[in-house]
Amino acid sequence: MALTDNDIMPFGKHKGKKLSDVPHGYWLYMYDGKMLNKDYKEYAEEAVPSLRTLKEMANRNQDQERSR
Repeated sequence: MALTDNDIMPFGKHKGKKLSDVPHGYWLYMYDGKMLNKDYKEYAEEAVPSLRTLKEMANRNQDQERSR
């Protein structure tokens, strides 16, 4: 079964939210921790590279703000 952005997260901290509304960092946490079943892993794998980029950009912005 292929999941879509409109499917609902059935577990965890973001249970009940649309998959597209689950924060990027949470997807990375669940994916890296191997906590996803096959369907959710496949859904996450489509976005993981871009999620990593977004997370890195956010971390850099936070570091820049702290150093000001």
